[in-house]
Amino acid sequence: MKINIHKNIFNDVYYPHLLDYSTRYEVYYGGAGSGKSVFVAQKLVIKALNERRKILVLRKVNRTTKASTF
Repeated sequence: MKINIHKNIFNDVYYPHLLDYSTRYEVYYGGAGSGKSVFVAQKLVIKALNERRKILVLRKVNRTTKASTF
């Protein structure tokens, strides 16, 4: 399946890391509202489509995302 996605939907700061699968761990940093979570979600979806992977994200109800997303 070939999917054409326009570059403008990604954050310019994180876009160079979109197709970089060379590292096992990735750390993204930026202030609140910088687009980290959105970019990571976009990258996971693209990676799943390109490599036929399954993705599972779980979130337990809690006060913070850090304490509730696994």
